[in-house]
Amino acid sequence: AMACKRIYEAELERIESDSSRKNKKLKTGESEVKTSDDVAGGYDSDQTIEMSQEEIDLAYKNIVSKACK
Repeated sequence: AMACKRIYEAELERIESDSSRKNKKLKTGESEVKTSDDVAGGYDSDQTIEMSQEEIDLAYKNIVSKACK
C-alpha cells in the first residue's frame, strides 16, 4: 500500500510540475525537456495517466483498506 501511495504522490507531483513548466515554457517559447524520475521505482507512468481521478481514488482506497485488515 505504501508503494502505491508513493507512486500516486509521485505522479501527482509530476503532473503538477509538468503543468506549471508547460505554462512557463509557453510564455517564454522554450521547448519541452524530458527528465527521468525514478521516485516510483520504474513504474510506467503512462498507465497511471490514463486513469481517471475517480479510478485512482478507488484503487487507493481499496489497497489501503486491504492493508489495514
